[in-house]
Amino acid sequence: MYSDLHCHSFLRSFERTDPGTTPVMSPNPCDDTSVWHKALDAGDLTDMEHAIGFIGYTQADFTDVSANNGALVVTSLFAVEDGFFELRKGVVSAFLTAIGMKNLLEAFLGRLISKFKLEQIEYTQNMVYDYFDVLMKQVNFMMNGPKAPDTSSCADALYSNLPGVQYEVVMPGAVAAPGAQNVKVLWSIEGGNSLWTTVTGTSSGDWDCRNFDKKNIKDAVAKYRAIDDPNYRNLLSPAMISAHQLTELIPWEVCDQVAANLTTLKNLSSRPFFITIGHHFYNGMVGHPSSLQPLTGDTKVFGIKLHLLDQSFGCNSDITNLGWVVINEMLQDANNRILVDVKHMSIISRQSYYAFRKNNYPDVPIVFSHGAVYGASLQHGIYTSNADIINNTTDDQAGNFYKHDVNLFDEDIKEIVLSNGIIGIEFDKRINGVKAERSDNDLKPDMIWHNMRYIAELANTVIQPAQSVWAFISLGTDYDGIINPMPDFGTADRIPMLRTMISGLLTTYLATTTAINNQDRQMGADAILDKIFFQNIIDFAAKYYK
Repeated sequence: MYSDLHCHSFLRSFERTDPGTTPVMSPNPCDDTSVWHKALDAGDLTDMEHAIGFIGYTQADFTDVSANNGALVVTSLFAVEDGFFELRKGVVSAFLTAIGMKNLLEAFLGRLISKFKLEQIEYTQNMVYDYFDVLMKQVNFMMNGPKAPDTSSCADALYSNLPGVQYEVVMPGAVAAPGAQNVKVLWSIEGGNSLWTTVTGTSSGDWDCRNFDKKNIKDAVAKYRAIDDPNYRNLLSPAMISAHQLTELIPWEVCDQVAANLTTLKNLSSRPFFITIGHHFYNGMVGHPSSLQPLTGDTKVFGIKLHLLDQSFGCNSDITNLGWVVINEMLQDANNRILVDVKHMSIISRQSYYAFRKNNYPDVPIVFSHGAVYGASLQHGIYTSNADIINNTTDDQAGNFYKHDVNLFDEDIKEIVLSNGIIGIEFDKRINGVKAERSDNDLKPDMIWHNMRYIAELANTVIQPAQSVWAFISLGTDYDGIINPMPDFGTADRIPMLRTMISGLLTTYLATTTAINNQDRQMGADAILDKIFFQNIIDFAAKYYK
């Protein structure tokens, strides 16, 4: 049995349906529009896939997920950002535009990287593409799809163990451990852009999530403060947000429409468990960190820096008036609450949210659904520039962690622990700190383990006596999220092998460490891994998804 705080089980099957229609999931696992469909080439990576770091085969299809003798997954839905299929502006982009080839080349590059259906990519590039409409189609695809596979017309031996297996979308207040032939599904949203519909007739024209760079707000985004006061983080209140008493960056008409879309989601029979408000590109809500290094030129592929995509607009900015409306709308009703996932928020946005939560919603836990640790703290506990980053020199693995602020600083980890929150460990090689020059033969689960260990040891410095340092750690694989997973652990059916290998590392650690308290050392490897691999998410969801 296992639980996963963040995966994309429905993404591949949905993206293989015909765009612009009402997508229907196939019950036949041999069809690629079935959530049970398993890619035949899983685990066989090309040199290009290794180098770029994005994999096309399915990793969390329900055939692999159900191989774990029961699973609970939080599957993330989202409308793909069109920025993912838009080349960085420059000489090459201008030339391709001039000869009428830009959109076509973008679509083919997107197909190469994501393995999405070409027609879906072209639809994403079309101005009729409506983010919230696409999100709701995904929701219906998941909610109304056939819950059990039909293998009667599928003779492939890959699916011989499926008869009797089914998935179930969990309703609020009904979270429980899954049965042996059951995949329980909660869902989340990754990217606040998915809440947008085009809003027309505002004082500054029509607004949708793809035209921020045409609104001449770049300087305002970089300097934005919700209130013109240096202490703005501690002054913000729900009443001020509801009364629109914040600096207006995004028109309030837009904020009202997005809030109405959130209300639609909250009124569903199964609402989102949490929303990851940021994602890869600016959405007018929160700043985002750089996260697509192989494609933005921050790292080399075959010795060449690929300046293909541009994440710079809005990168590392703060929460806007629209962002605060979204956050407050998510949290204000304790009986119908959607939690905030701070993954893909810039460190500046994360710190603004931490202060607001602590001052106004102190009972709300912080979610970090998928990622790993940075291995550094911040001078005075606050980030103002990279000069504030103090690398950990006492932990012998800290230098191996992935040093980008898409990961967690020590202060982030402590905030999450103090809020009784939860962290999902992502299975992407880069995010885990696995260096590209290491051969696959060397890629054992040591970095996954060291990320877990680092979190536990920091938790030990702030937990209450009755708490366990292991209670805040879970799996957040990001399977099927266009990641480059650890070799040997590229698909969900390999989870039991990962647990076995980490068990050896954990057993050795418990016998020698003095970095955690006696109670947590004496718990034993099996009990600890039960918590990390499935029980923590089940307990967390049972408490907060009501």
